[in-house]
Amino acid sequence: MRVEQMNVSLSPEMAKFVRGKVKTGSYTNASEVVRAALRRMQDDEAREIRVARTAVDAILAEMSDEERQRTLARAREGFAEAERGETTDYAGREGLERLGEGVKERGRKLAEKAGSSE
Repeated sequence: MRVEQMNVSLSPEMAKFVRGKVKTGSYTNASEVVRAALRRMQDDEAREIRVARTAVDAILAEMSDEERQRTLARAREGFAEAERGETTDYAGREGLERLGEGVKERGRKLAEKAGSSE
């Protein structure tokens, strides 16, 4: 197996944790600790993808063909916008609040539109 060497900076708490794992004999060196942590991260991400796929499949199964086509069109539009750099960053608490307000506003507009069409 080819190995690539990297220099990784850790907080003092993380470095202490890594040294502790080596000291107890759970791992022979810091590299083994980091590799084990990365493998666990990869496993977690793979599990999250499997769960998300299952959820998406369940949602799609309940949608009509027309709803699926509209959703697909909206997703493609969103990907095209992202490729053009037309994205919004929702970092931190302020970003999350902005996102929430935007969702609420879109919901209000949809509700008004649905109410006026009745």
